Amino acid sequence: MKVCTRLVVAGVVVCLINVQAIGFTKFPICTAAGAQTGPRISGNHVVWTDKRGTTDDIYGYNLITGEEFPIATGAVHERHVAIDNDIVIWTEATGVFDQDIYGKNLSTGELFPVCTAAGDQYDAAIGGDLVVWRDDRDIPSSLYGKYLSGGGDFLISDGPTHDYATDGDLVVWATHLDAGVDAIYGKYISTGEAIVVFEQTGGQDQPALSDDIVVWHNVNDIYGKNLTTNEIFPISTHPAQQYVPEISGNYVVWADDRNGYDDVYGYDLSTNIEFPICVSEISSWMPDINGNLVVWAEGEGGGSNYDIYGAVIPEPCTLSLLALGGLGLLRKRRMLK
Repeated sequence: MKVCTRLVVAGVVVCLINVQAIGFTKFPICTAAGAQTGPRISGNHVVWTDKRGTTDDIYGYNLITGEEFPIATGAVHERHVAIDNDIVIWTEATGVFDQDIYGKNLSTGELFPVCTAAGDQYDAAIGGDLVVWRDDRDIPSSLYGKYLSGGGDFLISDGPTHDYATDGDLVVWATHLDAGVDAIYGKYISTGEAIVVFEQTGGQDQPALSDDIVVWHNVNDIYGKNLTTNEIFPISTHPAQQYVPEISGNYVVWADDRNGYDDVYGYDLSTNIEFPICVSEISSWMPDINGNLVVWAEGEGGGSNYDIYGAVIPEPCTLSLLALGGLGLLRKRRMLK
């Protein structure tokens, strides 16, 4: 359904048209059979885990050419994909207790192992030349890393870790401490300096980072911290659940269930404006962002029929108008219920 919101700005009537009830104009990236989930974006490429076949595979999409292409479609499961620039990495499961990390250079087509050590290696993240992953070669599982330019694996944290991210030097991760305290910790690999991003009783997890800003899921909310000034600030504190934040520059995106379904919302750190990106009556979640381009998985059926969509965040002036229009539409929707 198209919605036209008319706003009068400096005496001019502006008509904002969306293909959704609220949010920006979205475009399909992959609507193949089966489920496409966990999209990640970097530069001109979007990658995701794809269940169109009998096993989990990795597919990609070139935003410039509009072409979809297979990345890893072997006889085993390939899942939990990540990308930075032209390097794609994923978890390859060759057995129940045999998961390894592999990668591919999209520019050269080179396929290469990242880590095939004993035990399970899985859920890798990448930033620049640095790959980090959860590793079960030790008990309990630890956080390991490797520079693709050379050198072997190295230990980052030997405590229980989950939900981690890296920018190529700083690695941040979530951990659970005693007495119900959860924390977001970090480490600069180049110097070995360890930092405490945040500690508090309750759920602190799902960290992401861009430049000097770290964001995370804080119980039901999204918070951030400026590592230069040490300022901690709320990003979204709606009474509903907000989770899985991602950040690129001044934009933060997350999944949000304030409307009864999982939707995608965003926030501009430079203007302190929150805005809906995709609000509909089917689930939209697992967002990622690069620059002003947002991607997410959208669908029904408990994850068995998800597709990948994207949307472009407009310029700040237009964004302010869209945010105002979205608020009005939300209020109207609630009045009609």
